[in-house]
Amino acid sequence: MNGPLSIKLATPVALGLAVLLTGCEKLKAVDELTAQSASNKEEIDSLKKSLADSRKEADALRSQVIGMYDRIAAVEAAQAAQAKATKAPATPSPPEPLGPQEVAILKAAIEACVQVGRAVPPPQYSDGAMTKGFDAYYNAITGRVQNNVRYQGEMPALYAFNKCMVGKGISVG
Repeated sequence: MNGPLSIKLATPVALGLAVLLTGCEKLKAVDELTAQSASNKEEIDSLKKSLADSRKEADALRSQVIGMYDRIAAVEAAQAAQAKATKAPATPSPPEPLGPQEVAILKAAIEACVQVGRAVPPPQYSDGAMTKGFDAYYNAITGRVQNNVRYQGEMPALYAFNKCMVGKGISVG
């Protein structure tokens, strides 16, 4: 088999082997492409799932924002309604002036109740001047009884004064 017949047989076998090797390489390349395609498909599916999750989160956040906007609008509407309902008139009506006899009665009551306020013992944390300097008077312009209380330590005297005035049937509020 060393002769021309072996050459005739070797050529088709070599060609067949070459075709077979080339086919194997192509099959290997096709297998690699198939594997890469499967990997890409898995990655695309993962990205689609992430996108769907992101859309759900965005919808939930959108709902929360709309809910907050509605609550803010409701609060603003309630505040506007309350402001409109409690809006004071531009100029309050002046108080009706008291007659001379009423002013004299009021001044006498104030003098008596100031003495009651001054007689209150001072708080333990202050000196005696806190209640001894208490004073009050009738302001004819405003129509109100006013006092000189400025500090917390003067509050017991004011309380006694107000209680005395109410006891005499005179409102100081």
